Parts: sequence; structure tokens; C-alpha cells
Amino acid sequence: MACCAFNGHISEIPNISVDNFTNKNVQVYFLSHTHTDHTPGLYDHRFIQTLKTNGAVMYMSEMSAAIVKYEVKCRLGSYDTDEIVKRIRVVGIETIEVLLKADPKRRQKETKLYVTAIPAAHSIGSVMFLFKTDFITVLYTGDFRISVNDVPKFNQLHDNGAPIPIDTLYVDTTFLDDRYTTFPKRSVSVDAALREMERWLKEKGRVAIKTSAKFGYEFVFNEVFKKLGVKVFVEEVRWRELYSHLPHLVYGVTNDQSPVHLCWPKNRRDHTNCTPDATDHKYLNIHLSAQKWAHYDPDDNPINKISENEIDVCFSTHCSKTELMYFVNYFKPKKVVGFPNRFRNEVKDEVRPKKAKFEDGKLEKQVLREIFDI
Repeated sequence: MACCAFNGHISEIPNISVDNFTNKNVQVYFLSHTHTDHTPGLYDHRFIQTLKTNGAVMYMSEMSAAIVKYEVKCRLGSYDTDEIVKRIRVVGIETIEVLLKADPKRRQKETKLYVTAIPAAHSIGSVMFLFKTDFITVLYTGDFRISVNDVPKFNQLHDNGAPIPIDTLYVDTTFLDDRYTTFPKRSVSVDAALREMERWLKEKGRVAIKTSAKFGYEFVFNEVFKKLGVKVFVEEVRWRELYSHLPHLVYGVTNDQSPVHLCWPKNRRDHTNCTPDATDHKYLNIHLSAQKWAHYDPDDNPINKISENEIDVCFSTHCSKTELMYFVNYFKPKKVVGFPNRFRNEVKDEVRPKKAKFEDGKLEKQVLREIFDI
């Protein structure tokens, strides 16, 4: 089981839990995305009993809701899984109002909580949550990857072009490390990988895409189809129960025979376990990862050729340290809470953007069209 990225507690807003489903005394749960370090307890039989006891609901994006329903069915089978599914509420880009009931034990009065889901550009369907009450504004980023140039374009985080005041920022600090000062843009990395794939496919070879997580690379699959005209083969159950229902979001996958397939789990060596007719073919194995790319330089090639048929691609779905520090210093929150690592750095005026351009409405349309292409 993956380590828990966040304990779920937003200290300024009792009675909610974010990206943690082991907490019991909760009225509302929120899920930023479906990677396992952000879903502790969600697929546990004990969570079903918790839901029956506390009567809570869960808010998440359309893509996350589809994945959760798929995972619930795969992991829990028929064991009263409807109890989880019926509590899911899909949230879009519009601000919603959530009523938190009074809680005498916590001396908490009835509170109107205004929640805005903001694309986090970590994985398809991943969102940040902006929480507001009459007294407090809290931004929870979940895992996110936003380039320096795009920060000013997030309309929900600006008021008349100026950054909104944030009381507390709960921020993803996965790569808050001097070894990871920079990462290439994902579009750059994918384009480099596609050139290698195109050359290999022309020689009538096959391609296996190996990822660091079970979900979150759908952007890559879509790009393979858009630019090479080939869809990525995925296993029958994942296709039938998940992707076939989301052609508007994930159009680059198929369950029909294809020369490109998703190789999961990533340590598979025998491709006969992940795609039909896999024998007697020469495979190019593409590994998408970030952690092994310490001290990456912007002038470096985002591809490392391990051997003739093995390549590593620098593909980060988290902010580099530079991107993270820029984001924090841009908004200048009164308080910063880092996860999974403690936020140690001070906010500095000199890293604020000098000429930040604000283009009304641009990002939301772009992100809804292609969330990763930033």
C-alpha cells in the first residue's frame, strides 16, 4: 500500500476530509485525484460502514468518479459497493455550496462552505480545491504541475487580474528538493518520445509504455493517437469498465489490437501478459518517470537511451522546486502547509512575477480541451 500523502485534516475547516478516507467523524469527503497515496481507506470494507454511520458524501471530478467506480468494483466486488458509489458527487468548474451542520462537540456552528474545483494539471481529472467560508480562504492543491507562465491564467485564483488573498495554502511538496530544480514541460518530453516511437513503428516494431502509476497518463495516450494515428491498447477489463465510457476524455485508447500498449504493472517483462499476439515482436520499452531525473538541466535531452530498445523519459506530473516556489511566492499565503514534505522555505518578494499577463477565460477552455498541454 502506498504511503498516505495527506492526513485529510484542514484545520481551518472541521468536519471535512481531503484525500484521506480513514477519518471517521466527517460530514464531507473530497478527492483531488485517484492515485493510491491520496485514497487511503477509500477501498476498504470499513469505509462502507463509516459512510453508513456518518452519512457523508464525496466530491470529485468526472474522471475521478469514473475511476473510483471502476476500482470499487475491481477491489470490493459485490460487497455492498453501491454504498460508496451512491455517495459520489461530481463537481465541475462551477463553485458549489456545501452546508456543514453544527457540531457542538467541536463548538462548530452551521457553516456554508463554498468549494471551487480548479484543474491541477497533475493527471487527467485531477483538481485543486478552493475552500471559502465567511471568515477563511484555503487552497488545497493536491498533487499539481503548473508552469510559471501559466499561474496568472487561473481565473478562479484571481480577482480583477490580481491574486486572491489566501489564508492557508496546503501545497504539494513532492519535489521540494534542490536535486529537482527544473523539469521539462510534459509536451516537450512527449514529443521527444513520440519521435522515437514513430521511428520504431516504421520498422514494424511494437511499443510498450511503462508508467509510474496505474492512472494519470491518459494525456500521453491521447497524444500518441493525435500525432501518430495509433491508439494505445489497454487490458479488456479497464477498457470495458472505464475508458469505453469516457471517449470524450480518453480517446487515445482501445481494446482492439494495436502495435502500442500500456504495460502495467510496470515491472512486466513478458508482454504476452498485457497484449494479445505479443510473441515474435521487437519491443521499444518506454519508461515515463521523474524521480530518477535529479539535477535535470533545461538544455538536457528529456530522453535517456538505456539500450537499443529501452528509453527513459523525463515526465513529471509534479511541480519542480522552481515551479513550486514561484507558485507559493506568487500568492503569498499567510500560512503554508506542505505535504508529503514539510514546507521549509520562506516566501520571498523577489520571486514575484514582474509582468504577469492575465488573459480572461483562456485557461479554463484550454484545460478542458487538453489538461496537460501547458
